[in-house]
Amino acid sequence: MLYNKLYHCVALITTFKVTFNLFVEQYLLSLNFTSLFSIFFSYLFSIYFMDYCIQSIDALFQLTCLANQSFEIFYPFKLLYSFVPIIIYSNVDTDKDKIKKDNKGKTGIYMWTHVESSKRYVGSSIDLSKRLTYYFSKKYLEKNKSHINNAILLHGYSLFSLTILEYLDTSNLSKEEARKLILEREQHYIDSFLPEYNLNPIAGSSLGIQRSEQTKTKLSEAFKGENHPMFGKTHSEATKLLMSENRTGKTHSIEAKAKMSVAKTGENHPLFGKTGENHPMFGKTHSVETLKKISETHKGISKTEEHKEKISKSMCKKVFVYTIDNPSTIYLELPSYSEAAKHFNCSAMTITKYIKSGKLFQKQWILSSLKK
Repeated sequence: MLYNKLYHCVALITTFKVTFNLFVEQYLLSLNFTSLFSIFFSYLFSIYFMDYCIQSIDALFQLTCLANQSFEIFYPFKLLYSFVPIIIYSNVDTDKDKIKKDNKGKTGIYMWTHVESSKRYVGSSIDLSKRLTYYFSKKYLEKNKSHINNAILLHGYSLFSLTILEYLDTSNLSKEEARKLILEREQHYIDSFLPEYNLNPIAGSSLGIQRSEQTKTKLSEAFKGENHPMFGKTHSEATKLLMSENRTGKTHSIEAKAKMSVAKTGENHPLFGKTGENHPMFGKTHSVETLKKISETHKGISKTEEHKEKISKSMCKKVFVYTIDNPSTIYLELPSYSEAAKHFNCSAMTITKYIKSGKLFQKQWILSSLKK
């Protein structure tokens, strides 16, 4: 009887409700201290009418420990004040607008709770209002399948409560420092609550998710063409500037460069096989402004010795010249690309371009680095 009274009393105080079930199941049901129950019940009943506070619970914790001279047995009482949330929205369906307004521009940790099963999900965001707004888009939930998204679609908003566990001040932190702090606090709550809807045991990680090839294909197709978030859109100049500043000074590792090179070699290159009219630059020329930008971009870039050696070797290759009238007989043999450039009064890059494309040079010559 006393347990039932205690349960309903704590249920009235939504701040305690989250951790009370865990407290009761693991500890109170295994104890039989009538005096302890009486003291605890009376104390909770009194603070319910005097706007409870953490100091009050701490006082109760100290009282019970002193009375029984045993810290370990009563340590679970700390659960009741370890998690004092900022705010609890008991009915998400009716509190949508308030949730967005209250959390605008705020960084923090949040928790979804299914009212009937008490299953939970812990998440975090640098902008809570923006992140939580996604949950109110059924289109977003349907496209981005996850345990919590599926649960919200299945049960509806009215059967969920939303708890803001903690707000974080990241105003004086760098992006990396802010991310680290947010993930540390999210991990703290994941470890404490063991939320059932969190498939990943690690905050901010995909660890634990094993997607099938079929799922990977579906994910890929889901964001192609018109389904891509940036389809038909362009970044503003301000956004481009921010992106540029964010990347300034960053360099790829040797391993990353090697992977990028392999990923775009041969048939994997986006322009592979696109020649003549199929080439995106066919019949076009760069504007003076664009050429200037390209030139400025390459200024100050120093080439490695390996790169220089490759360029040198490519320039030292022989150039075989054939005529349009007799494409199988060598008309002229030049010792290098640079010599060919001098002979035809053009740049070595132009010679390279025509050798690679196989196009007719100066309307009469066929250039090749191989002897036919």
